[in-house]
Amino acid sequence: MKLLFVTSIFPPDIGGPATYVPTMANCLYKQGIEVSVITFSDNIFYSCDKFFPFNILRVKRKQGFLKRHLSYFSRLVKFISKIDILFVNSMTLLPHVFVLAFLYKKPIVLKFVGDCVWEKLSAKGAISDSFGEFLNKRYSVNIELLKKIRNILLKIPDKIIVPSCYLKNCLIKMGVEENKIKVIYNAVEFTEEINSEKEIKLPFKEVNFIIITVCRLIPWKGVYDIINVLTRFPKNIGLIVIGDGPEREKIESMVKNFSLTDRVYLPGSLEKKRVISFFKKADLFVLNSLYEGMPHVIIEALLAGLPVVATKVGGTPEVVRDGVSGFLIPPNDEEALYRNIKRFVDNPRLLEKLPDKREIKRIKESFSVEKMVKETLDVLMSVSND
Repeated sequence: MKLLFVTSIFPPDIGGPATYVPTMANCLYKQGIEVSVITFSDNIFYSCDKFFPFNILRVKRKQGFLKRHLSYFSRLVKFISKIDILFVNSMTLLPHVFVLAFLYKKPIVLKFVGDCVWEKLSAKGAISDSFGEFLNKRYSVNIELLKKIRNILLKIPDKIIVPSCYLKNCLIKMGVEENKIKVIYNAVEFTEEINSEKEIKLPFKEVNFIIITVCRLIPWKGVYDIINVLTRFPKNIGLIVIGDGPEREKIESMVKNFSLTDRVYLPGSLEKKRVISFFKKADLFVLNSLYEGMPHVIIEALLAGLPVVATKVGGTPEVVRDGVSGFLIPPNDEEALYRNIKRFVDNPRLLEKLPDKREIKRIKESFSVEKMVKETLDVLMSVSND
């Protein structure tokens, strides 16, 4: 079998697909599948490419929109006859593969992790509704047209893989046939690096209790609320915000305006090993999102032994068991966020109890790489045999 991963990001980029694609591609390669990857990149060549055993085709990201996408399409044209299955990891790239897949009779598998229409409208401030509200509500003609186009595009793939039952139900609401959808949980590689502690230096002086969050710095990740809550705690409570994005400057300004520069640290985007090193320095992980498909980062935090306070949205409750892994709170509820962080600040014994060994074992079994790869391979084989 010859498989082409179609993605918009790949290492050294960070993000869900940039974690998932190389992990899956490496594992499938070891299963004897001929794997290639096509991706947008800031540069055409990276030193990290030599560590991957498969072919990586990079299309320069920093060019005009039309030129960028035409370049991507032209690379696909040259490659399409050499592959058996297109494994698409970005909704925005579905139109690129549709015509070629139809002409060359190639099956498409889509990894669906979120609605790009809702994400873009939310990022622009065009809507303030949650993803769930967006699915059920009617909007202006233009927005409804975008939703209609999205629903049409979702009918293109032969199979759709989703990382949570929540997203499966969302796709069904969008009109996708249930038998086309397969729930396969994302996984974290359980290697020794999870338990290793690389020495890092933090810029804190008085802080002895550290909250950490890892996310793209975009509005619906709720970082502003975490900072607001931090102002209600004494000076010995600090916050690490790992990640980057369009809201970074606003967040930095907020930290400065609230005189929190000695309590809030923003190291930017970091590779996985470095993030885990920061986990080892922290006491509590917080994810205050309005939406999550299935957050890798919560799995990584729990495996590092951190209890979690997270919003009860999307696929998060399929990872976090309330009172066992940590605590789930309503989205967009700053008071609940404060109360549940305070539970850990006031009761250090909770930090030792959650998550317990049984919970970590459950997570390892439910979200293992072996399980994810086997189930994904089954989907690919079923499409190949059709």
